[in-house]
Amino acid sequence: MANEAVLAQVLDAAGYDGASLIAKANQQDAKNRLRESTAEAKALGICGVPSYRVLRKSPSGEWVHVGGIVWGQDEMNVVEDLIAGWEEGDQKKDEARL
Repeated sequence: MANEAVLAQVLDAAGYDGASLIAKANQQDAKNRLRESTAEAKALGICGVPSYRVLRKSPSGEWVHVGGIVWGQDEMNVVEDLIAGWEEGDQKKDEARL
């Protein structure tokens, strides 16, 4: 929506403070975070919405990306499987999924 007055009305109707949210979105800090997130997504090869990355905590406490980037709402079952511990190439877990 390009018209902030219309956007504020929609947000207000949904129970939010539209003017406050728009003001926050227009702050330089929010714009900088959006640019940083966009650059990170581009560097990771994310090119569509929705896109999902699943991270797991390693034994050393480090967060590690597992699986590939998953695109599309119709692939939520893959995201759920990754969260549940499935890993590509795990024959036993692949058979359990069937």
